[in-house]
Amino acid sequence: MPVEQGPFRAAACSGRAAPPLATSPHHVTIAAHLAVILGTAGAIALIQGSASAHRSSISLIATLANPIDGYALNLDASGAVAFSPDGKTLAESSGDTSVYLWDVATSRRIAAVTDPGTGVFSLAWSPDRTTLAVVDFAGSTYLLHLPTGHQIATFSSPGEPGGPPSAAFSPDGETLATSDGNDNARLWNVATRHLIATLTIPGGAGVMSVAFSPDGKTLATADSNGTTYLWSVATVSRIAALTHPGTPSLESVAFSPDGKTLATGDQDGTAYLWNVATRHLIATLSDSAILSDPISHSVAALAFSPDAKTLAAGNSNGSTYLWSVATARLVATLDTPGGYPVSSVAFSPNEDMLAIETSEDYATYLYR
Repeated sequence: MPVEQGPFRAAACSGRAAPPLATSPHHVTIAAHLAVILGTAGAIALIQGSASAHRSSISLIATLANPIDGYALNLDASGAVAFSPDGKTLAESSGDTSVYLWDVATSRRIAAVTDPGTGVFSLAWSPDRTTLAVVDFAGSTYLLHLPTGHQIATFSSPGEPGGPPSAAFSPDGETLATSDGNDNARLWNVATRHLIATLTIPGGAGVMSVAFSPDGKTLATADSNGTTYLWSVATVSRIAALTHPGTPSLESVAFSPDGKTLATGDQDGTAYLWNVATRHLIATLSDSAILSDPISHSVAALAFSPDAKTLAAGNSNGSTYLWSVATARLVATLDTPGGYPVSSVAFSPNEDMLAIETSEDYATYLYR
């Protein structure tokens, strides 16, 4: 698998500071400060400021662009972003069949790895930073060794994908969970590459997203029937079913870093907070603008801040909503240029950055 190493060209990274953005506590619009972004896909904006409730300004400090030919875009790729466990490297895919690695401190591209599949859909780092899981639209997951970029394993699901595929490493890095949108999630032994178990969802619902609890004992699967199942990893058995109000398909799921709260997002633009211990619904999170919009906008991505106080919900309407977990109140709305759907969100481990990836224009925006 080819690996291209080295910094970005000067034309791809201006590195110039930008003035702070005036914001209200509830609404942030950054379109006016992103003129440096290239007209083709694959831009990354580095933004300094805050995504928490304790600051009220965000400033753009640089704009970087991937050297992607607009004609080479793959419509089966949604765009994905993930910070390495130490927060020093950002992995992202911007609409083609490549994964780009960025040095966060210097804003320089350090590698470009070509995905052998049909277009990157999601990314996941192993806890020890040595492996990157790359999931393509066909439902295959490739493990790439870092920093070489060599492909070391492929996990494939039988049949055609039924929906958006996803993957997640267990906290100890020994197990990989995958889904391909069909009615199964799979657990793989990373060291032996062997299939450990297949988790079948009742009613034939498609698994849309998977997530491990921080202690690695529980796997959550969010499905197209509007149910989240909690599974014991040790016994490979269902231990709880969280039934959501209404029947919209779920699109995303995430555990809080302290393991106390589970967040889920549905295709109608609503996110939910659940008490993991009691299995009770804590809060329903939805912005009035979403509820009043006749067009359905799904919560495609969820991420908790490392302190578990803030939930970022990336929406297909082009906005990312920041919610206070304690009060269930909307803290801020981050609107991306052009209103392109948000496909991926990620907080850096040291809590000073939020990355937002959009599809269609395949740009990544970093907030601090």
